[in-house]
Amino acid sequence: MGIFGAGNAGAAITNLVAPMIVVAVGWRMVPTYYSIAMAVMAVIFWLFTYDEPQQQERKAKGTHKTMADQLAPLKELRVWRFGLYYYFVLRGFVALALWLPKYYIGEYGRCTV
Repeated sequence: MGIFGAGNAGAAITNLVAPMIVVAVGWRMVPTYYSIAMAVMAVIFWLFTYDEPQQQERKAKGTHKTMADQLAPLKELRVWRFGLYYYFVLRGFVALALWLPKYYIGEYGRCTV
């Protein structure tokens, strides 16, 4: 799922982990813990990844795409439009997911299963 999956997984992990950090050491430590985790993951990524062989071949042949070539699709309006669609649909889903439990508890009372 790439970048979008990583973002969604990050949001899910934050919903699970951040409240535990807040309860354990206070809300001011959440960014500190997240910064440490990000630095550790950056080092792990740097140590355990390698250059893609096909990219190295393209670079040697001189046929690799430049950064400008890779960013060229951003000149098209539909790319931005679809990005906005994704943004509003995902944020609407997240807002609904955060609001529904309070609504159900208020409407139907506590769940006793």
